[in-house]
Amino acid sequence: MHLYGRQLLESFARIVRGGWRYRLVIAAALFSVLLGAACDDDKRATTPPPAAAPVANAGSDQTALTSNTVTLNGSASTGATTYAWTLTAGTTVTLSNASSATPSFTSPVTPGNLTFSLVVSNGTTNSSPDTVVVEVVPDDTFFSNQWHLSNTGQAGGTAGEDAGVLTAWNNHSGFGLGVRIAIVDDGLEIAH
Repeated sequence: MHLYGRQLLESFARIVRGGWRYRLVIAAALFSVLLGAACDDDKRATTPPPAAAPVANAGSDQTALTSNTVTLNGSASTGATTYAWTLTAGTTVTLSNASSATPSFTSPVTPGNLTFSLVVSNGTTNSSPDTVVVEVVPDDTFFSNQWHLSNTGQAGGTAGEDAGVLTAWNNHSGFGLGVRIAIVDDGLEIAH
């Protein structure tokens, strides 16, 4: 039986009003009740709250040049003690340290998108997966200026109004390796 507030004060007042013999018995009982309540409260206070579920954060999408080292970054994940990265779409690459927060790989020689999934765990619960997309573009200094290949709105153009080569490369990566194309341009007559 727990006594709180007014009940506790009334019980104590009865002890004081009663004879000394009853005071001792009632005080011992009251002390036992109070001690028991304190012990119960201590047990509740020391029970740790359930661990929060971990949350995976695979980082921001990236753009990378072909045949270059790319590092993924899941260090913003919360509650994680283990990391598991997997490639879910795109040209196959080999991840170094796929069970770390920051694995790396060498981007393929063909442009296109690579999608990676990250699942983290706290040892008892797995997170929901989070994904990151790495857009692999040609290792061409002037690629970003070639709006007809990938128009992002550079030079005041309309984003997306282009030949769609990144989409084509992404859908057909690996095709055409070793193919060489020659363009013969003998000029343009603008006066006719």
